[in-house]
Amino acid sequence: MNYWQTELIRLRGVEPEDGDTFWRWNQDSEMARNLEFVWPPVSLSQVREWAAAEAKRKMENDSSRSLHEKLGFVREGAVRRAIFTDGRYLDELYYGMTVEEWQQRYEKAYG
Repeated sequence: MNYWQTELIRLRGVEPEDGDTFWRWNQDSEMARNLEFVWPPVSLSQVREWAAAEAKRKMENDSSRSLHEKLGFVREGAVRRAIFTDGRYLDELYYGMTVEEWQQRYEKAYG
């Protein structure tokens, strides 16, 4: 059983060959309207280079923290030094959002 997979969805990291798919998505104006940011035109070569670099990038706790906070999640707690990886200890952070917070922030857009 894979933690990141259900019957309908499988989450995985970016692979270098995903560049073509991301580039096609960037060409889809209807899809872009559903995103928080419409990307300016970029070449297929640039997107392929980005995908190749993204595939090699190590996961960073700060990126995840920024994403959660940008989406409106509130830090609810931390277990300090809970994870040991790459020769160092990391804190495990817990974020949450109440239904009222979600409604206030997103109900108009997603009702």
